[in-house]
Amino acid sequence: MEDATRSECLFELSDDFGHLLNVQSFSDINIKCGGITIPSHKSILSARSSVFATMIHNKQMREGIEHEMDIFDTDISVLKIMLLHMYTGKLAIRLFLRHWMSWLPQISTSCLA
Repeated sequence: MEDATRSECLFELSDDFGHLLNVQSFSDINIKCGGITIPSHKSILSARSSVFATMIHNKQMREGIEHEMDIFDTDISVLKIMLLHMYTGKLAIRLFLRHWMSWLPQISTSCLA
């Protein structure tokens, strides 16, 4: 496959996964932050973050039992940027809170520079 065609396919795949953030009917976990609820997908969150995977799949943690996750230590706009990255691999802005780096190890300091 040519590099240009492969890139186009990856961009399309990335966009398709990004659209999942707007499709509530297929979501299976709710993330709550700042009074806003964002329907999300356990499989994507788990695949992209070992921290989320542990929280979601541990039946002794509230997130694993109630299928809800409360995020208290960030602003909703930052959470939406993080979720967009998790779903699409894209960084919406270059400035990203360093706090999230422990949750998403694939984001290195070189990505934030």
